[in-house]
Amino acid sequence: IGGGEAGALVRAFDWSKTSLGPISSWPANLRHKVNSVVNSPIPQVLMWGKDHVMIYNDGYIEIAGSYHPRALGGTVPDIWPEIWDWNSAILEAGFRGAVQSFRDQTLVLKRNGLPEDVVFDLFYTPIHNDGGTVDGVLCTVLENTDKVKAISDLASSREELSRLTDALPILVGFIDRDHVYRFANQGYLNWFNWRPED
Repeated sequence: IGGGEAGALVRAFDWSKTSLGPISSWPANLRHKVNSVVNSPIPQVLMWGKDHVMIYNDGYIEIAGSYHPRALGGTVPDIWPEIWDWNSAILEAGFRGAVQSFRDQTLVLKRNGLPEDVVFDLFYTPIHNDGGTVDGVLCTVLENTDKVKAISDLASSREELSRLTDALPILVGFIDRDHVYRFANQGYLNWFNWRPED
């Protein structure tokens, strides 16, 4: 029901060509989880069965890049061969029932044709059936690439600012609106006999 572009694609896809079989034969836990995934506002991908068939939502379309829409109904090793070493270990643990999370995990993806470093928060949840065994693994994905790059750029800018202001024969300090020191050059620190962390 619903689910935007991905929901419409799931309904139109010929699942009988996959190990999942036609939607009409899907078990209840798969139908319910797919409905939840396609209606989630957070990027998610469900990897189902021993061959890890992928079903995802609109948020994940951007993560998939040029692999979309081929990734829908595809298998993880076929769609993401460049990170299969990573995914195979994650999925093996997930199918044993392990809940896993990774913060600011750097991976090299070819989702836009060329290798690129990307940074994700990744959360893996096993999906159990009524018998207690795991039928699939749900991955919730938050891309942090721009955030991490901005922090890195800020650190580089701060280093450059320190280099420039340390070369000046003046005291330089920056205090924000809350009267908290955010920056001081070496001359300022020396004058007041402060350490940078202070």
